Formats: sequence, structure tokens, C-alpha cells
Amino acid sequence: MNKTAILLLIIILFSLNLIAQSETDNWYFGSRIGLNFSKNDPEIITNSNMFSPNGSATISDKKGKLILYTNGVSIWNENHFSINPGGMTPFTAGGDLESTQNSIIIPLPASDNIFYVFTISGDNSTKGLYYNIIDTTSGRPIIIEEKKRLLTHTTGKISAVHHKDGKSIWIVALGTDVESDAIKYDTFFSYKVSFNGLSRNPIKSDAKFNFIEPQKGGALKLSPNGTLMAVANYTTGIELYKFDSFTGIISDSKHITVMGPPADFTNPGIDPIYTYGLEFSNDSNFLYTTAIFNDPSNSGEIHEFVIQYKVDDLSKYLLDKSIISDTENYYNSLQLASNGKIYKTNTLATSFKNPSNYLSVINNPSKEGRASGFQEIGLEFNDENVYHGLPNFIQSYFRTRILTNDGCLNSSIYFDLDSYATITNVEWDFGDGTTSSEIKPEHVYNSIGTFNVIAKITVNNREIIKHKKVTIFALPELISNQKLEQCDIDFDGISNFNLTTINEKISKNYFNETFVFYKKLEDAEQEINEIKTPENFTNTIKNQEIFVRVTNQNNCYTISSFTVEASFVDVGSIADMFACDNLTGEKKGYFNLKLKLDLIRTELNIPRTYKLRLFPSQLKAQTTTNEIDLRFTSVSTTIWLRIDTDKGCGGIAPISLIVNNNPIINLQDSYTICYFPNLKPPVIISADASNDSFEWKNSKGTIISTNKDFTLNTIGEFSLTVYKTENGLQCSSSKTFTVINPDKPFFSTLTANTEDETNNIVDVSINGNSNYEFSLDNINFFGNATSYTFTKVTPGLRTVYIRDLNNCEQPVQANVSVIGFKKYFTPNGDNNNDFWNVKGLDPVLFKSINVRIFNRYGKLIGSITDFSSQGWDGNFNGKPAAPNNYWFTAKIIDKDDKIIQESGNFSLIRN
Repeated sequence: MNKTAILLLIIILFSLNLIAQSETDNWYFGSRIGLNFSKNDPEIITNSNMFSPNGSATISDKKGKLILYTNGVSIWNENHFSINPGGMTPFTAGGDLESTQNSIIIPLPASDNIFYVFTISGDNSTKGLYYNIIDTTSGRPIIIEEKKRLLTHTTGKISAVHHKDGKSIWIVALGTDVESDAIKYDTFFSYKVSFNGLSRNPIKSDAKFNFIEPQKGGALKLSPNGTLMAVANYTTGIELYKFDSFTGIISDSKHITVMGPPADFTNPGIDPIYTYGLEFSNDSNFLYTTAIFNDPSNSGEIHEFVIQYKVDDLSKYLLDKSIISDTENYYNSLQLASNGKIYKTNTLATSFKNPSNYLSVINNPSKEGRASGFQEIGLEFNDENVYHGLPNFIQSYFRTRILTNDGCLNSSIYFDLDSYATITNVEWDFGDGTTSSEIKPEHVYNSIGTFNVIAKITVNNREIIKHKKVTIFALPELISNQKLEQCDIDFDGISNFNLTTINEKISKNYFNETFVFYKKLEDAEQEINEIKTPENFTNTIKNQEIFVRVTNQNNCYTISSFTVEASFVDVGSIADMFACDNLTGEKKGYFNLKLKLDLIRTELNIPRTYKLRLFPSQLKAQTTTNEIDLRFTSVSTTIWLRIDTDKGCGGIAPISLIVNNNPIINLQDSYTICYFPNLKPPVIISADASNDSFEWKNSKGTIISTNKDFTLNTIGEFSLTVYKTENGLQCSSSKTFTVINPDKPFFSTLTANTEDETNNIVDVSINGNSNYEFSLDNINFFGNATSYTFTKVTPGLRTVYIRDLNNCEQPVQANVSVIGFKKYFTPNGDNNNDFWNVKGLDPVLFKSINVRIFNRYGKLIGSITDFSSQGWDGNFNGKPAAPNNYWFTAKIIDKDDKIIQESGNFSLIRN
């Protein structure tokens, strides 16, 4: 046996019952900074000699005294000197500065002096998983085994947790046995460190996934209770596995895609996003990850996943996700501390540049969503020495904790403990001067406040000290001997009560408390047989005692009681109340109940200190539910008045609300009168004679008549308002109607036919509701139909007049062009027939005219192209043309683009 093995055996034999418990008190990380957790809340320490931009590891002894720390490359002792084998330099522990988790320190079980320093390197020349053995027996750390390689191909991920036996420790790394140019990391290696040292034959488990980024690929974390393992695969999300802390086997798998931010964050819709840091809460019920957006913003989030262990199916373990913060950061690590909080780095770059000077903290990681208490700046350092990484520890160290909840004054508080090994003894200090040595004690606090509970726990003959703050809340303060008085309708002392109306009588803070009612005290104490409908409770005996359990916002309760009493009070009859129909067709009326209550108070001489309320039914009045709004619209109904004195119910009585009948209006929506109403007998309409008065108004609202009858003699909009008094209340109804003329006829066709020069014809047809007469001079009318033909019409612009035979509709008229060409003209200056032109042309009806005039030799001597032209004056080249016959051609285009072409001759006559 070699000297090293003998030394290890001796140490094991003398240390068989020892196990360290304050190993996580000291943290060293970043650029020469650290934290000390010996007082529960961390204190900043600056005595480090280590620069560690990414992973690191630290270990302390059972009393929290620093032993070793490393950045994976160098190892420092408690005096912050770098240790070297035999004083030789330089020394490297095998790891590198780039890996996410480049190291972890594992104490040999049952030893205070032997430590395994595991390191990881991603550098191609030194790639692998290594271990070093450090002996501190002499007080000066000595490297007794240096940089022994366990794996050649591994990623920068490593974590550890205690074995099921609570003594041995599992170390889990991700790597591969396969030699390949394109390495795919697909195997987990579980190494066991027991009393006998490190077993170099690992338990291998299929990762069921190919991890391809060996260094900046995110963290690997085992849950403190040793049942789960999570791996951040950076670009693809998180892989969740089951871990068996008895066998070291990793099984099952669940892929978690971490989605991008919701729409209210910057850069909405980015998914998936990269994952890097990982951590479980100390109760192992929550998993956290830092996530990075795949964009240039360097922004990210912290995601929280709730874990449910009550099912065997791993796919159902993660129930929900919450985004507890949105931050501006990049590769950021998460690490659980002994105080139960999770700390997070904040670095804004991928390289060693741009460190930050603070850590964020999740104060309550065992609570969901925003209740987890994320604090962006949770711990500030003087200098910007915080980089990407935080120290790596055995995760089960953080499992040991006090299990209890906040409690109530003078109520039993139950305490329990959880740890990775059997707890054989505990000394409790409840923070109020009392102690206990029970493993699971029950304690009652006699004052309110926050108490620092300390448990000195013995695990494997070693002491662990745990702190927990417990807040004791006050009980609800209730006023006793109260009564809930009700009106008795039937003289038997039995009535309906709304028990909830007692709330404000027995508690000043009733609006922040819940009230549950019972018939028996023992039911209230056991929370059974509660009164299901306290808003409508009928007592069974006179002056019945009711018990109430009142619980405040802190879930503290007090039980008290009160009595319900019913007595008869005669209010007397109350006069009916009337309202007019609101004319919506539902026969509803508006009742001003405030005026009614004022009148009741005056008539019954009710003091102002008494409360008057109205309810839709007797039961609602008794239980004071569904109180009626004093601005009340309803059909005819009965409501109930409740009078409350300063002692209770002062009487309940009904009130009839009656909606009067609507005053009758029998009018049509529209009436028709003749266009000339004075030429016909008048149209008279009448209001209903059952009404008392009448108002006829024009469209401006001006009253134009107050008679029952109304003569229609003009068109427009009118209205009638009638008034009728019923039950002492005058109500009115109104109706608007219109007065119109008959529809005006309109022309269907109106054409002129001038093809026969001896008989010009005008055809007219009309659309209308009557028979009509037709005229060309508005004096002489012909016909008795809807069409007519005029013959031998004189050429020119003619007007056609039409009227109905009853002379009731509005007459209509229209112009028609009867085109004609003069047979002669006499241009002698007497202003009579001095021009030759085309008759019947109207620029409204025609678009263009082109008339050309020729002499008998065919020479063009004149033209007419303008509708405003008087025509040809009989001159050619400034001289009078000779009397003779002349010829013309005419091309006329009407408004419908119809072309009219004519030719002929005429005579020029000079006297």
C-alpha cells in the first residue's frame, strides 16, 4: 500500500463520524471579491487573490472558516496563497477560465482534511474533467494527487449532491465516450465520492439529447433534495431529468423551450431565447433560469418554473411559468445561498470587459411569481468586480432548513426540519426566550412581532445552525355582547336576518376580515356546519345566539357570539305613490323615492337619526339586501320600507308604486293634403276626447292651437301633446306627425317629331297617381289620361303644362324644342323677320348646331354655329344678297348625342 493510501485510511478511521456543515459560508468569485454568510445575511469580503470571470468553487470547514477556493486553474488556501505541489510552480488544477462551471470542491465524507477539487477545461489541448486531492491535515494544504483526468470530452457543466445515505456525494458531469471530429455531448457521468474515496467507474446515463457547446453552454444543477437535474443548453432551452440519489442514474427527460417576452416588453415576439444560469429553490419546488434575447439588445429575463412532485410523469412536473424580472444583462449565473435566497450576477458583455458592481437577489424563491421578491440591486460592491460566474457548491448543503409558517398570537405554531440526512438531535431557540429539544415542537407565542428562530441541528453527529424569521400576527379584536334586531311580521319572534350586517358592529376592521357564522360554538371551533346562507337566515328560537369566526388578512381568527332578536313594530299604512308612464312601451314610470322618503319622515314624524331604506320585497327588507336606488324606474309594483333605529329594526311596511295610464293619442304618422289646400275642403284631425287639454305645435315647438280639432292647411312636421290628470297627477303624451302633399307627377317621355313639316307633333307621357290634362299655353287643357299627343305644333321652344283632374297634386311643366326652319325672311330693317334662323333650339336641350347657307350656285355665303346667334341677316361680304331662293344644311346634336340632320331651301324677300 502506498503512503497516500495509508494516509487516507488513517484520516478516514479517525474522522468516521465527522461531516462538515458550514461549507458554503464563504463565497469567492469575480475579480478579488467575496461574500461571507456566517451571520445569515451576507457581508462583503475583499481579501481574495482570485480573478474568475466565469466559474469558481469555494469550501469552508464545519465552523465556516475558509479552507480552499479555486477558479479551476489555480487553488488558494485560507491565507489566500496559491498552493503548489512540493512548492513547484507553475501549477494548474486542470480547468480553464472560460467554462460556465469550471470547478467544484468535494470534501471526503467523514473527513475534515481531505478535499477533491474537480476541474473542467474546454481548451482543445487540455480538454477534460480532472480531479486534484488536497490534504490540509498539517494546516498547510498539500496536493497529494495532481490533475488526474477522468474524462477527455466534457462540457463546462458540473454539479453535486449528497447520496441517499446522507454521507456519500454524487458528482455529475456531461460529456461523451465517443471520439469524433464533431463532438456531441450525449452522456451524463455520475461519480461517487464515499468514505473510500472517489470511484473512477462512473454511472453512465443517456442524455437523450445532443449538447454541442462545451463552455458557454449554460449551467447544470441538481436539486437540493436530490430528485431532479436541470441542464441549460443555451440556444435550445432547458432539459429536465429525474435523478436517483441512491443509484446515481439519470432518467426520463423533459424539454423546456423558454419563450420570449410578452408584448409589453421591448422587442416583443422574440422566441425562443437563450438560457444560461440555473438554480432550484432550497425546497426544490421552483426552478429558475436566466434567459437572453436573441437580439443585439443584450437584454433578458429571469423565468420561474413551478415543480409538482405529486405525479410520476416527469412531463407534468412543471406546472407553470412566471417571468419575475426583465433586465439588461448577458451571461448571468444563479446560485442558491445558505440563507435560502438566490443571487444573480449582472454583466453586460460576453468577454471579460464591462463587469458590474452588484448582485441581484431573489429573496423568496419558494414563492410564485412576483411574490418571489426579485430585487435588481440586492447587494452592492464598491468596485465593478462582478463578472459572469458565482461559486459552485454541493447542492444538498442548501436543503437543510426550518419548516414552519408565520402564525397568530396565542395559537400553536408547528416547527419541523428538512435535511439531506437523518436529524438525530435539535436545540430550538424560538426567539422569545423559550427553547425546546423536540424534533418537531409545537410553540405558542404570547406577543406579536417578528422572531428570529434558531435551530441547532445534529446530523451525523455534527451540528448545523439554521435561522428563520417567524412573524406572529395579532388576532381580530371583536366587540362582544352585540345584538342584531329584526322586525317581526308574524308576532312569533321568528324572522329573517342578514347576519352579515353584524360585521361592522362587532369589528372596526370588518372590511379587511372574513366572517363565517355557526349555530354552535364547537362548530365554529372545528369549522364545521357553517350557516351556508348568512344573508338569509331564519332563527329557530327567540333571541337565538349565533357564533361567528372572524379571520383577518393574516389568517388569524377570533370566535365571538351575538344574539338575533325579532320584535313587532307597527309602522301603519303608507300612501301609494304615482308616476307617469315613461312612454317606452313597457308601462314604466320614474319614481323619485327620495321625495317619498322625505314625505314619510315628515308624516310619521321619524327622527333624522333613524335610517330609512327601501327594498324590492319583504324578505329583502328583513335581510337588508338589494337596497333600491332612490332614482327608481319600474312598472307598477310594491316595495318595502325598512326603518332602522339606533337599536335595530324600527318597522317594515309596504308601499304601492302605481304607473298611471298613458293619455291616449289616436293619430296617424302622416297626413296628405292637396297642393292647393284652399281649393279643396279642409282636412281636420281630432285628438282623443278623453284627455283634459291639448297642445298642437309646429316643428319649432311653437303652440299653434289648443283646440281638440286641428285643421291641416300646410305641409311640415307637427306634434300633439295631450294632458290628463289621474290619481292627482297630471301626465302627458306626445306624438309627432307629418303633413305632406301628394306625390308630384313626373315626365316619362317628352318628344317632338318635326319630320312632317306640315304637322309637327309633340308626344307627352307622365308617371303619377291620377289622370291628367295637358296644355301648351296653360289656358287650354286637353285629355284625361297619363299621355297626350299635340299635333300641328308651331316650331319653337314650347312649354308643356300638366295638371291632375282633381287639381290636388302639384302641377308640372317642361320645355320641348320643336325644331323648324323658316320658309322666308325679309331683312329690311323693320325688326320684323329680319333674320333667318332655326326655330326651337335651346342650349339646355342641345349640345351643338352647325347650319351652312348656300346660293343657287352652291357657294357658301353664311353659317350659324352659336345658339345665341340671331341668324343670317341676308348679307354676304358686307353687301345685301339679292332676293332669291337659298339652300341650307343643318347638323344639330342634342344632349343625348342624337344627331339631327336637315336640308332645304328658303326665300330672301326684299320689299
